[in-house]
Amino acid sequence: MRVEELEPAIEKVVAAGGTLVAKREPELHIPVRLAELKDTEGNLFEFLGSRLVVAIW
Repeated sequence: MRVEELEPAIEKVVAAGGTLVAKREPELHIPVRLAELKDTEGNLFEFLGSRLVVAIW
């Protein structure tokens, strides 16, 4: 699921009883932020932060 801001989306899931499983920050060739979460029934899903991070090397 694509979201504008990753942190507020994660906070809403956690407040509703979900769990943050993993959070990936941008790397050299992957300029996006990603969060893997689990809902209260154990279903896994991902949030993709739509705001791209630009790195200048």
